[in-house]
Amino acid sequence: MIVLGNKELLGNELAAVLNSSQSKTPCGDDSWVKGSIAAVKNLIELGYTIVTSLYLNTWEIPVYLVSEYGGSQIIVSPVSGEDLGYNIYYKTVDQFKLDRNKTAMVFIKSEADSKKPKSTWFNRDLAVAQIADLLVPVSIRPRGKLEKLLSETNKEIESKFRIDYAKPLIKPPKYDFGKTVSPEGDWDYITHWTRTHHGPWPGESKYDFYRRMVNSESEYPNNAFNSLKNMIQTKKIYASSERIRKSIRCIGFSDLKPESMLKWMRWLPKRVGWNFEPYGIAIKKEAADKAGMRQVIYGDDELYEKLPENDRPYFQSKGKKDVDWSQESEWRKIGDLNIKYMPEKELALMVWRKTEAQELSKITDIKSIFLYSG
Repeated sequence: MIVLGNKELLGNELAAVLNSSQSKTPCGDDSWVKGSIAAVKNLIELGYTIVTSLYLNTWEIPVYLVSEYGGSQIIVSPVSGEDLGYNIYYKTVDQFKLDRNKTAMVFIKSEADSKKPKSTWFNRDLAVAQIADLLVPVSIRPRGKLEKLLSETNKEIESKFRIDYAKPLIKPPKYDFGKTVSPEGDWDYITHWTRTHHGPWPGESKYDFYRRMVNSESEYPNNAFNSLKNMIQTKKIYASSERIRKSIRCIGFSDLKPESMLKWMRWLPKRVGWNFEPYGIAIKKEAADKAGMRQVIYGDDELYEKLPENDRPYFQSKGKKDVDWSQESEWRKIGDLNIKYMPEKELALMVWRKTEAQELSKITDIKSIFLYSG
């Protein structure tokens, strides 16, 4: 066990707020969120140091709450290999705006595959229960691992905040792609399509994200429409290295007409989300070309090895026999894109509903195009 930060906190009275896994799109009105807020506030008032953890919203909301309410905490995190936890510690302190005098991190060595973080969760939960003097369950799944842990522990349990395990208030969005409207005129744009973010937006701290989430009432704050609004208000599209060869940070666009692109939108059960949703920023091709965006080069590994170094960031595998990714007609911008200096007449905003287009007209002069005819 490795301890970083204020080690003296380990000598305090320690309590852990426990929740089973919940929805990836929680809101402030979810009963487990309200229960967690009440529990953390009460424990801080009673002088407890809170034992928390990372990587799931059920653990990170208490991390945020302790920071927000000025409490102290011990954060438990698995580490693997030669990692001693220093990078995780400094990143966590920064992301959650933690007071180092009120924070310690306990790192549990794990032999689990770093690509399969779920395999560390039970040992992490067990470590939290072993460190804490008091366990405070809030929303526990019947017959789940946490319920079993609670039934077998000899630690003190405070159940006054416990509620029934309930379905989330926010349900995954559904889109009737059979009822769409085609934009009028010739389509001379490339579009960056966005989606619901399970966590902070690029460039946003976890503290700011959870603060907005806790105060969001009945809406998940980082849904696809709000993600689009955030791009407009920050005037920036952040690049990502997700699923990009050599982890090059870039932004993907498509020059397909919206009605054609809708066919590529898929619900992905393993991710519990859409690959992308009918919300995006479109840029006229001439302006995109001036901003350094280029069409993707589709091919196989043999072609990639033959490409000059400056062309390789634009390479994309064409796919296997059953999938031809070239049909997406992708363009790429390497690095972030600042749209602050792009003329508004060169841009267009894609939204699903007419009411969303009307809402955007209140914050920007960029034209909005709604795609749903219902």
